[in-house]
Amino acid sequence: MEEATLGDRADLRLAHLRRESDMQWPAPARWWWQVAIHDVRWLPRLREAFPVAARTCEAADVRRPGDLPAGVIVTVPDLHWLVHTRPAQLLGHPTVLNRAATVTLGPGRSPDRGMASVVPALPEWLGSEAATRARSRLDRRRAAERQLYLTIGCTEFVADALDALARADGVPPATPPEWLAASHLWLAPVLGPTVFVWSRDDGWSRHEPYGLGSAGR
Repeated sequence: MEEATLGDRADLRLAHLRRESDMQWPAPARWWWQVAIHDVRWLPRLREAFPVAARTCEAADVRRPGDLPAGVIVTVPDLHWLVHTRPAQLLGHPTVLNRAATVTLGPGRSPDRGMASVVPALPEWLGSEAATRARSRLDRRRAAERQLYLTIGCTEFVADALDALARADGVPPATPPEWLAASHLWLAPVLGPTVFVWSRDDGWSRHEPYGLGSAGR
């Protein structure tokens, strides 16, 4: 098996291959923060806004950005966007210190249940620099079974597809490109409990390796 991470591994502290379902972000100040993502498509901007929000809340001794004084919220663009757009719920814990923020999938918009957005995203993911390097290593293997495991982070051009992988209850409606020289393809989104597996013999299936069961197509 060859593995590639699409996104910033050091920043996101991805842990899917270690069987951990939560994502973690480094603590920007002292408190422990819980971040429940309502709209996965906003994940990159939320990652940028989070340190500003956390530090401002801790300085004001409030646990939620919405509890900050209105004058502070309106003068800081990241806070104004976070409070009024509500892409996520942030909750700080002042009694738990120096612990990485826990990022989970929260209630959100209706998913792309047909997962149509995943179809055009597959060539983009497989053609990324990290995936291309992994595919090159895989191509040199002589084994009959060659598996490629992709941990899918959020990039702007496939945000809808990541949201579908995180929230939808089906499987992708199309096979990977014919040029993929792999017997198995794994797709593990950075949020949510599900890992998707495609094989040339059996097609797509979905699995929930974090204690929630599994289901085939």
